This record gives sequence, structure tokens and C-alpha cells, in this order.
Amino acid sequence: MFNPYTIKKIFTIHEAAAAICGITRIHKDDYPELTNPMLDLKRAMEAGELPYHPEKIEEVTDWNRSTIARADLLAWLESQPCPRPELLFPDQSAEKPLHDDSLTYHTPALDALRAAISQFWLHHDPSRPPKSPEIVEWLIQEHRMSKTMAESIDRIIRPEELRKGGNTKLP
Repeated sequence: MFNPYTIKKIFTIHEAAAAICGITRIHKDDYPELTNPMLDLKRAMEAGELPYHPEKIEEVTDWNRSTIARADLLAWLESQPCPRPELLFPDQSAEKPLHDDSLTYHTPALDALRAAISQFWLHHDPSRPPKSPEIVEWLIQEHRMSKTMAESIDRIIRPEELRKGGNTKLP
């Protein structure tokens, strides 16, 4: 999944709160969840703990348009007694192994999904990525999956850049 926050250098208060909450695309239904992080950010900015660039409307700070530099946001988050948000600190999630013993929940389909990732994607040759029929057949044979379930797992684990779909344009 593409994480837009890894390349973002300047955040609005809404974007910063969404990143803290793990939300990549803000929807109006997300606003209640964003309220507390936004208040924390606003308090930190007012107290001088979090540097920001104010946007003024008639001498009044417009918090919705004020911006926070990425470096300042990360430094402030590091000083807080809370876990580091994964969307802003993606390096911490990259270290987690795929087969973590702490993952106690599993189903046959999840086990097959994890096995297929290990089998086909962790160390694949970028010049020759595995083809869908090969993965589907392997899931059917090795994990006794239905063709529909195997095709679904293949779609889930296929890297975004290798997904091809939609209508083919005819000349």
C-alpha cells in the first residue's frame, strides 16, 4: 500500500492528525477520530512545543490552513509518551518478520496467504515476477484452496506496480 506520508514534507493539522491515527485518505466519517489528535497538535503549537507556520485570517490563526514541517512533527512525536505512528515512522514496520510468533490468530486462508508471499514474492527476480496462474495453481495444489480463493489471495499479495487490469484498448 502506498503511504503518502513518507514523501510529504509539509502537513496541515488535518493531515498530521490523520497520519497519527493511521488514516491515509481523510473522509468526513473520520473527523470524530481526528478530533483528539488535532486538539493535541493545536495545544502543542500554542504552547510553542511544536513549531508551525501560521496562516492568518484577519489576525486570527486559521488552524485548518496552518502547516507543520515534517521534521518538526516527527521530533514532537518522539517527545510524546505514545507509540510512534506507523505511517510517519514506516521503518519500524519494515523490521517486523512476516511470520511473527506473536501472531496467534490464523486461518487456513491466512496461512496460505503468508506461505504464498514467502514462496513467490519475498525473494523474486524482478526481471521475471511470478505469474498469476502459477501462484493460483500452487495455492490449489499445496493448500487445497478453491480456485476463487486462490485467485483472491493472488490479487491481495501481488505488488501494486505489477497489477495490470482494466479494459485493454484496441487499436
